[in-house]
Amino acid sequence: MLPAPSFVNIRLVEKPECAVLRALSVHLVAILLCLAVALALAGCQYVPGNPYFKNSDEEFDTMDNLLFVQQEADERIAQELANARNTFANPLVLQNPYYLAPLSALVIFQTEAETGIELSVNGGDPVRFESSKQHAIPVYGLYDGFANEVVLTDDAGATTTLTIETEKFSGAVINVAENRLGETDDLFLVSPDYQKTSVFDADGRLLWYLDTADNEGAVVFLDNGHFLISDPYQGISGIRINYASFLEMDYLGKVYAQYVGEYGYHHEIERIHGESEFLLPGSDDDSPFLQAIVYSADAQTMELTAMLDFYELFHSLAPDWAESLLDSQGKFNFTINGLDYDEESGDVVVSVRATGMLVRANLESGKIKWIFADPAKVPNELHEYLLTPTDATRYPYGQHAVQFMPDGTIAYHNNDVDFLAPEQTVSALAGHYSSNEILEVDEQARTVRTLWTHDADKKVLSKMSGSLEFLEGGHKLVSYGSAVKEEAYSAGGDTGIMDSDYIEALMMELDENDQPIWRATFPSIIHKVYKTRLYAPDADGLANYQVVPFAMLDGQDEARHVGEAFDVAAVSKELLDAAPFEGKFNVLVNRAVIDYAVREADEIQVLFVSEGQAGTLYNFKEAGKPLPIVNSGTYGVRISGLAGKQKAYVR
Repeated sequence: MLPAPSFVNIRLVEKPECAVLRALSVHLVAILLCLAVALALAGCQYVPGNPYFKNSDEEFDTMDNLLFVQQEADERIAQELANARNTFANPLVLQNPYYLAPLSALVIFQTEAETGIELSVNGGDPVRFESSKQHAIPVYGLYDGFANEVVLTDDAGATTTLTIETEKFSGAVINVAENRLGETDDLFLVSPDYQKTSVFDADGRLLWYLDTADNEGAVVFLDNGHFLISDPYQGISGIRINYASFLEMDYLGKVYAQYVGEYGYHHEIERIHGESEFLLPGSDDDSPFLQAIVYSADAQTMELTAMLDFYELFHSLAPDWAESLLDSQGKFNFTINGLDYDEESGDVVVSVRATGMLVRANLESGKIKWIFADPAKVPNELHEYLLTPTDATRYPYGQHAVQFMPDGTIAYHNNDVDFLAPEQTVSALAGHYSSNEILEVDEQARTVRTLWTHDADKKVLSKMSGSLEFLEGGHKLVSYGSAVKEEAYSAGGDTGIMDSDYIEALMMELDENDQPIWRATFPSIIHKVYKTRLYAPDADGLANYQVVPFAMLDGQDEARHVGEAFDVAAVSKELLDAAPFEGKFNVLVNRAVIDYAVREADEIQVLFVSEGQAGTLYNFKEAGKPLPIVNSGTYGVRISGLAGKQKAYVR
């Protein structure tokens, strides 16, 4: 099994010559999935005459991590496929073969003649696999804490019955309060913020989970049975929504590819232009606004194809307003938390949570078509773009999940509360409620009206997150990602909406008449809930599992993020003689992170030293400039071009 992440604190004993370094405290995690760099630093004391803090002598190979382990798993699977000792009567069973999906297995065997195989798990409907002599049958949907019965049947009717025992899951699960779906093979995938990404049947039975750190963000299902999901080891040390990358995986837990774009990504992943490109919200190290970028990238290379910086856009139209939104560090959390693309016009529609705006603009030209927001929150310079409601349509507030509908209307989830806003108690939010809405916009008249809404009888207030999915037959899947429980209202008016004891996610499937036919809760915040299937239907039989090599698609501009060559020999003795410190330096994929009490006048550099004694110096922060990538007290700088074993030294 892979080692669990460890948590270490770094403490600095201040000396007079170290005054600039006071109040250093870092909460760090051992990173499993790290392609660019995985390294450790140990303890921190400043040595007079040596500008570098001493870090541990321990080296970490950049491939000595989850991907290396998965590569070994690939090699074993390939070897076992050629092993004639694995027979239909006595197959090899690899439980959790890629270490990330405990309720999965891979069954490997050979047959003398070509035959198709039917798989049944715990008496469920059989799934057919294609004819072959070499068989690698992925088994999904095992119950946790259970002796699962798996039956294999060949074309001649012969059977092999296997028992696969699993450990009990200790994480959060859903509670189904109502289920009138009838016979269905559909499953529900829950993408939580702080729990495991999990799949449940309609009765609430756990069938699959991803055994990683949380994967806050979108899940995109691909036609080949794989899915795109945020890198689970990015959401660490408070920079959760400044992800650097996302992954392509399958339900065995196999990682096929990692995608790194020039501006990272957060919240959502959209595929556009016939799925040849990705549309992503992102962040720019050089922009005062965080999470204010929307850009497209080639799906095969992740190279940038178009970019729209909403900070630059708004600053050009209303500079005083844009400047007024910056905080004391010169940063503002703009938070584009939802977006969609219209192929015909080339327009994007974005949800800007922090300003309570829905904005439609052209990705190429950057021209705004309209803004839907409370006029009181929008400067006069932007009023010409505002939509005016012609009915009782509510203004967005803390909203999520905006999308274009096929008929040109706009759907979104209106939270009607921003979890960072001043109103933080139940009593202060009396009369507020969350809803899912479809809006009709008349761009010529600049008006908007509500065509459809679901508001759960105006009894649900979700402080953050929410989703709206449209299903076949007029059904809809809605979620209120962090609903305030009824107990909060009876507990007293001063109950805070951020109190986790009074928060749960509410999920519902609505029929064609918008009546709830499935209703469940989850004891934590979720980003979205999806309908899915573990096996994609295929009339000709599903393909046997094949080993596919991992691919890294890195579209970062190395000219912006590569470090400077540095003569290690000039300081090597001082580095070796410097006093060690306890702890670790946090490195994410293509990003180095430090939690550090930094003043504006401070300058910070990070020196990486390879096994071959090649030095690469990155300027973490220049004197007199604000910190790069600030979120929850954690500071990050992008890095590019590092490989192999590395050590890191910080000054």
